[in-house]
Amino acid sequence: MRRAVIVICGLIVCCNSVFGNDDINGINLSDEITYKMMGSEVEKGILQIDTSELSLKEQIIHYFENESDRELYRDYLEDDSSISQGEAAKILCRYIERSPVYLPEKEQCNSPYIGRLVVEYIWGNRSFDEKEIITLADWDTLFNKAKQFKDDKDYLKNALLSDEANIKQKISQYIGSMSKDQSFKKVAIGTMVKSNLELCVNEKFYDVYQFLNTSYISLKTLENIGFKKQANSGLIQLIWQGYTSVEEEQTDFDKKEIYMSNESIYIGELKTHSLSAGEETFIPIRALQVYFNLNIMDNQIFLNPRYDLMSEYILCDNESLINQTDECLKVMYTDLYWDGNEIIEQRSELNEIPAKTKIIKNKELYVLRNAKYLTTIINYLETDYQMIETNSKFGQDHSELFKRYNQEVIKKESSSHTEADKGFPASIIIGTMKYSTNGFAKGQKVEVWAAEDHVIYYVKNSNNKTVKIPWNSISIPKNPPTATDKPTKVQIEDFINCQDISSKTMYLVWTDLYRQKTYIFKGQKNEWQLIRTLLCSTGKNTTPTPRGKFTLTNRVPYFGVDKGYRCKNAFQIFGDYLYHSIIFDVTGTRLLEGKGVLGHRASHGCIRFSEEDSLWFYNTMKSNTTVWIN
Repeated sequence: MRRAVIVICGLIVCCNSVFGNDDINGINLSDEITYKMMGSEVEKGILQIDTSELSLKEQIIHYFENESDRELYRDYLEDDSSISQGEAAKILCRYIERSPVYLPEKEQCNSPYIGRLVVEYIWGNRSFDEKEIITLADWDTLFNKAKQFKDDKDYLKNALLSDEANIKQKISQYIGSMSKDQSFKKVAIGTMVKSNLELCVNEKFYDVYQFLNTSYISLKTLENIGFKKQANSGLIQLIWQGYTSVEEEQTDFDKKEIYMSNESIYIGELKTHSLSAGEETFIPIRALQVYFNLNIMDNQIFLNPRYDLMSEYILCDNESLINQTDECLKVMYTDLYWDGNEIIEQRSELNEIPAKTKIIKNKELYVLRNAKYLTTIINYLETDYQMIETNSKFGQDHSELFKRYNQEVIKKESSSHTEADKGFPASIIIGTMKYSTNGFAKGQKVEVWAAEDHVIYYVKNSNNKTVKIPWNSISIPKNPPTATDKPTKVQIEDFINCQDISSKTMYLVWTDLYRQKTYIFKGQKNEWQLIRTLLCSTGKNTTPTPRGKFTLTNRVPYFGVDKGYRCKNAFQIFGDYLYHSIIFDVTGTRLLEGKGVLGHRASHGCIRFSEEDSLWFYNTMKSNTTVWIN
């Protein structure tokens, strides 16, 4: 039972008549609430208010101290006697001042409010069913976590330190995804073409360009016809000042290579995408509809001023929509996101923005689903005496442009991948069949994958299937020399991030047979960062280390004592293949092989490290970590 406690300074209160019908702390004392004066608390002047007879809705509302908050959250709850997980999550997101975010689709969580509470480590292990009903005890747990989050800036860090590894890793990956750079890459997407249209202002004509059937105008031209360009806090604002029509010595950008621009350009209240060519930046001419109606006559574009300007009421920056008036505004808006295939439009409810306050843009709603935030378009604005409405997208719903960008990025990355492969070749052992057996002909060249020493070989057939053949049926070439070149950290990361490899933990292990090095990465798919390089010794050609993708499974502190040796700090890859230390005697104090074997193919298939590196690997790596051996 949650009790509201009111301290009456120097006064013992024992009946309602002392207060009449006044409202204390948002609770009307004339309501049917039980009052209790308990023990020594009477002497302290403390009034205990029992809320147990209130409806569930009112009990939940009374967790909030501010009456204006209570009124707001009452509207979030449809039923007096029950509260769903979706309703609770929505209230708590508002309480902690965090915007909703969808979890990755594989999580099957349809509520972005629950998604946000998962990311902030408030939701815990609860189900993701937004319709599921929760109890007052459930609410109490969630609210207390939310309050800790709000009051303690280190809440998330401390919570993750004390949690199970798998939950910690998942949330860390979410946080990493939300903070990754979403800038456009420097990739040429095509060339500008001069349009047969011209912009006509005060009987002067200005060049218009086209790309993918959209008309563009340069920022320099806009400045010359009457826009003021104002740089402020990482963004550029274009503010209409009135016609000036300055003579312009126009540069010809026809056939110039163009790129997606990362400039944050606002024309009025609208953030618009832009293209760059040379030193100039271009925006879609339809973005001018924020200030003008565009009329086209005889291949000439004329600007007719609009008088219902939203920018007179709303100011926008990269983070928020700001009410710059002295009255409350009602607005509806649409957020646009690009998911790689299409533009997602997320329409808002009707929002009230009190005078001189703001609401935060939700740029993160689809970030965990790999969708990039593009812009926010205000569709409806209402004041005390005026209503402005528009269905225009102002040229921002240009899916063909973003598809072209994606295609060119893929082309460039594919080309980079090909170049990277040349620097990190796969180390494939090719043997020659001594006689015909198991579907292989005498003299045939086959890939040797693994071996059971002096028993059988496992080789690949034309369908890439593994086939057993007798030990003496194949001729194996000598061990190749180890490559001595030293690729840079950037080269190693670029290569691994072209491989599209994921891991169930925050780590990835790659053993480079060509260089006899094992690289340890931290991060997530296509965003791996190299944290350590370990010199190793893999299998000889006659007893090779299998190539492929595997998963770390079990670990043991040592093995081999029953066979007269000791290998320390062993982490299983699969079967009898492990990462472990170089070989010691049974006591583990004397080496049976020198450290000189490291950097050369010397084992029966396991991968050996120095004792120090094997201990680090044993203590740091996690089961279920992806291993790539190539």
